[in-house]
Amino acid sequence: MPGFRRLTLAVDRRALIENVAQGDEVAATGLTPVVGDENEAETEARSRWSPADGDLEEAREELARATVVKRRVTVLHVDGRENRQVATALQNAWRELGIQTTIRSRPADGYLDFRGPLSATSVDLYQEESVASVPEPIGGLALWTCTAEENKTNFCDARFDELVAQAGSETSTAARVDLYARAEEILVGADGLLPFIPVYWETYPNLEALQIKESFSVNPLGQIDFSAVELP
Repeated sequence: MPGFRRLTLAVDRRALIENVAQGDEVAATGLTPVVGDENEAETEARSRWSPADGDLEEAREELARATVVKRRVTVLHVDGRENRQVATALQNAWRELGIQTTIRSRPADGYLDFRGPLSATSVDLYQEESVASVPEPIGGLALWTCTAEENKTNFCDARFDELVAQAGSETSTAARVDLYARAEEILVGADGLLPFIPVYWETYPNLEALQIKESFSVNPLGQIDFSAVELP
């Protein structure tokens, strides 16, 4: 079975968010977020490989069917207490599968200054954060194209790259949504290649006065339009 399907099945994302991250993050049960307003189509695929609560039994069943299993993996994360805690939670989950995990860290500066693919290094998995530059999924999807600088994995799929390229030049929102969904299916669909392990989407916890609660909001880029805030 390709990719990290067994490892991602074993992760209880909801418990990790509640007990480790504790910022009301959202479990990453797919890869791309909702595009457009609530009346438009969603692109978030509910992948069977990354259920919010995990599925340890299915992970064990998939592992039992494997002909070749790597029992030792190394995870690299950016220096930081929370990142270390998340890596430890993953380590504990995979221990239930009989997989031993070594955790390493590096400073943020130069964090990914190692040459891929991972098979040529001592790293099996590394922390990657997708930060949106536009309020669309293309930024997160583009991280996994063959030529993306951040893509240090062995993953490279011409079909996927073509869909991302088409989405980047498509002017119709509906057509882009379809292209995003097709691209995500290659990554995390029923026969997805799973070059990564979705964990959670970041949120923006904040304190706000009750008087402005209904008009104050943070967009997907983490920006606030103060002109829309209504004062009593």
